[in-house]
Amino acid sequence: MKLERISSPYVTSLILPWIIYTCLPLFAFILPTSSNLKVTYTVFLLLLLLSTLSVSSGSTAFPIFLMRKYYLFSTFFVALTLLSCVIILNIHSR
Repeated sequence: MKLERISSPYVTSLILPWIIYTCLPLFAFILPTSSNLKVTYTVFLLLLLLSTLSVSSGSTAFPIFLMRKYYLFSTFFVALTLLSCVIILNIHSR
């Protein structure tokens, strides 16, 4: 008897949502600078990422060390987007 690991649950519950979450901060740069939606949108994404990370951080949710690095990178990417949006709004409001 040979047991095989099914990769479908990992793709649908871990990998695909995090790829989408990583692409969403790029839309913050499309929003106009005259409104304060940039910061609100980016803070919402950061909270969404951190809440998803805390929900899925069970003992079996992170089977691969490389995925943890990707999650850390995507959270850093959203935080960097938030910082750049704040700087853009600061320059725009002067």
